[in-house]
Amino acid sequence: MYLIEYVAQEVQNWSMPHLFEQFDLLLAVIFSFWYMIKYRKDNILCFELMFLPVFLLGIFYSDIVLAAMNYSAEGIGGAFNNAIKQTNVLTKSRVIQMLALCVFLLGCVKGNVFKSNENIKWKIEGKYETINYKAVIHFLAVLLLLEIILNYLNGNFSTWFSYGQGLSDSERSKGLGRIDFLCLISTIVEFVRLGLGQVLSFKDFLHKVNKIYLFEILLVSSMLLLSGNRNEMLLVFLPFIISYHVFVRHIPNKNILLGLAVGVMFMIYSGLTRQGNAVSYADLDVYTMSRDYSLVGINCDYLVKYTDAKGPHLFASLPASLLGAIPYIGPLIFNTLNLDLAMQSTYITTEGLATWQGTGLGTSIVGDLYYNAKLPFVILFMAVFGYFISRMHVRFQFERRFSLLYYLTYLYMTSNAVYFVRQQWDFPVSRILYDYIILIIIFFFFNKHKSYS
Repeated sequence: MYLIEYVAQEVQNWSMPHLFEQFDLLLAVIFSFWYMIKYRKDNILCFELMFLPVFLLGIFYSDIVLAAMNYSAEGIGGAFNNAIKQTNVLTKSRVIQMLALCVFLLGCVKGNVFKSNENIKWKIEGKYETINYKAVIHFLAVLLLLEIILNYLNGNFSTWFSYGQGLSDSERSKGLGRIDFLCLISTIVEFVRLGLGQVLSFKDFLHKVNKIYLFEILLVSSMLLLSGNRNEMLLVFLPFIISYHVFVRHIPNKNILLGLAVGVMFMIYSGLTRQGNAVSYADLDVYTMSRDYSLVGINCDYLVKYTDAKGPHLFASLPASLLGAIPYIGPLIFNTLNLDLAMQSTYITTEGLATWQGTGLGTSIVGDLYYNAKLPFVILFMAVFGYFISRMHVRFQFERRFSLLYYLTYLYMTSNAVYFVRQQWDFPVSRILYDYIILIIIFFFFNKHKSYS
């Protein structure tokens, strides 16, 4: 139905009478609930649990929250005033986003298959048994400590905790990227070690987990939460929770839902305090609690119109973007070649919607896919991504077969699920490859059986 409507608009330039947005919302909710109940009810800690609600919120935010609100002409409010108002553009954007949801869920269903028997114990290749994990964790702990000290000395601490002082999001999170990746690879290293030891209980986990690692994860997570850097906090703390669930013992569904509810409240509180406001019950309206996703749909609307008017981007920025996956050398190559990322969708939406460059509008995952290669790429990417994220869930949660690159991808994407709707499609690719290269180098140097000849 949505594909026919899209073709009618694209090929025939004919605007079909679109069904009410309430029907789209009802259909999206039914599809999402059906999928979660049928395929994830026995193990709900998954990418889809966090991705689907915020994806639906992004699609329908304008209809649910923004329709009756007024905004000032400055700051983020300017983006709402500059937003697309044409009915045909809004309809086409909605159709594309609904198609993206449908093919994502179809990919998830297709990927939910067993390729080996369900196992209680982990199957980890012998090559991972030769790594000196204790030395690796201590090495990473030293690097993390040095990174924290460096950020303190260069003044980044003050920007992290600078509430409501007109700083952009990039300024408030300066220097946190290296801390995130150190914590992420530390989590992978420590839980692979625990998986090799077949740790299957909470008591055994507390006895065998590296205390230095546990301390640093809790310390950094608390620091990020208190400073209001919520996305970075999720990238540090969620991998720990997911890895415990995968490698040690499944957390009961009721505990996951309770933790999710508490986490949402903390995220809302953190977002309010980060703006420098005095938190009160008067602040707890729907917009204030969910404004992180207020621009997802509007960004998609804008990118659809922009792409139709000026043509697709055709991945022109992809080579420069992927240079970020090469540790340390990538930025040097980028600067040497005088490359430019100004045509990425993040900059396009900021230029078109914002009234000042510090707004930090981000982008829309569906809008960015459409901007690169229109609807065929939206369908291909969302279907393939749905397949692989579902397949990895089955592989790690039930079959318990380990692969370093697959697990890094699964861990990063699941911990990034809440904010994936606001990112360019190639950003996670660059970040995952960067962490993978670092891990391979570390495992090479800390391999007990490595030959030095």
